[in-house]
Amino acid sequence: MEKDPDTTIGLRLERLTFEATRGDKIALQVTVSVTVNYVDAKNRERTKSSLFSYEGSPAFSQSWISDEDGFLENNLKDSYRALAENIVVGLSR
Repeated sequence: MEKDPDTTIGLRLERLTFEATRGDKIALQVTVSVTVNYVDAKNRERTKSSLFSYEGSPAFSQSWISDEDGFLENNLKDSYRALAENIVVGLSR
């Protein structure tokens, strides 16, 4: 994506939850809104907004509680990485 001085991109964390799934398992869910403000080819100001969501693999609640080997941090990093990839793909369309 080329850098345009008339374009701004804003990201907002809309939701970060730990949802109970089946049995004793919990999944990380993250939703981010992305707003792009830009000037189109006819020199008109435009805004495009999109929501991007991530749901991690369910893991036993004890894994989240004990946080062994940085379990929580690794799951958050995975969510950020997946969301970043989805946002780049979404904005390049």
